[in-house]
Amino acid sequence: MEQFLLGFFTEQLSTIIKDFRKERVNANLLNGKGEISNVELNVEYLNAHLSKIQAAKFEFHSIHVNTLNLHVTSFANIKKSPVVIHVDVMDIHMVETLNYHTAAAAAADAAAVEKEKEKEE
Repeated sequence: MEQFLLGFFTEQLSTIIKDFRKERVNANLLNGKGEISNVELNVEYLNAHLSKIQAAKFEFHSIHVNTLNLHVTSFANIKKSPVVIHVDVMDIHMVETLNYHTAAAAAADAAAVEKEKEKEE
């Protein structure tokens, strides 16, 4: 039964977790808990959504999650009741994006030129 219910979430989890297989999830339907260990998150997917934020100044290169625990507090009212997510250890590698760095440098150069013009006047 757990594997049947997990099938409903497979598409969402496989979007976020690289090489996701539902066999890797330890689920217990009776108490609404699940756990998955040693996973890599799909940084391409996360970076694509992060790029929609105009103020994004970094991008992810890799994200490794040691243990991810899920607890569904109420199956009867799953759309309104909280789903608790606990992350044990997460190792994140990210870098500052070149677009931000270039834009910031260009703005600083423009400000310096403007100050020089004011001094000359």
